[in-house]
Amino acid sequence: MKQSTPGRRSILSLFVALLGVPPARATPAPDARAAALRATLARVGIALETRSDGVVAVTAGCNDVVDRLQPDSCQRCILADNRDITGEVLERITAVVDRYPTEMLAQADIHTLSLCRRLENIAAQKDILAGLSEYDGRHMMAVVSNPEFLADILHHEIFHMIESARIADPTTHDQEWESVNPIGFSYGTGPSSSEARKARPIGFVRQYAASALVEDRASTFEYMMAVPDELCEMATNDPIVHAKVKIIWSRMKRYAGGDELMNSVAPCVRLAASP
Repeated sequence: MKQSTPGRRSILSLFVALLGVPPARATPAPDARAAALRATLARVGIALETRSDGVVAVTAGCNDVVDRLQPDSCQRCILADNRDITGEVLERITAVVDRYPTEMLAQADIHTLSLCRRLENIAAQKDILAGLSEYDGRHMMAVVSNPEFLADILHHEIFHMIESARIADPTTHDQEWESVNPIGFSYGTGPSSSEARKARPIGFVRQYAASALVEDRASTFEYMMAVPDELCEMATNDPIVHAKVKIIWSRMKRYAGGDELMNSVAPCVRLAASP
């Protein structure tokens, strides 16, 4: 998907075709569980935003004009309510948050996590996004309509926030990373809804990773955290992915200030990342 403000915002664009039909809604989560998650996030300075806090949340790219006149940079989150935020949703979010050292989440400088029923580009009137990281506002948004994808979305967006807190502009040239890409490759636009189902390109964990430098790094990390066995199989058979795993491994250990986070990743990924 087009990013009209490169360097200031990074979007995980998972197409509706990949999300599939949302599952039947389960019993709403107990208030106590939601309160516990709010308290956990608050300890690292993150406010949890749901329908109880308002109806919508928008990015800084939105203007005070009618929808059809909004710039492409304007994204709108229709906030989720207790029909959407089930016990399973809260359990999955909590499980992701618990993977990260407290100090690391604090250093990521995430001010707000908005849970969305739908996340859309207002000008295009399309709800094709699953997650979004707004660097200027230190704001993360994640769609919760299909809990199966929540860990993937959150790990991806958390990486964007960690990286952007450590690097002034994560979209700038990355010689170490780009030097391992296939010869002649250059990052292009994101995949169309039909391309999203194609086999992954050699050297990338999926088609979307080839759309932008920042998405390549975030997608690699996402796979390391969310689907390590699948990632390890790729790294074993694809030397470029193997090299990228090693780079992410090294950087995240440095960003985390120690081994706690990366040592929690499955042994197969540790093996792929070893010299």
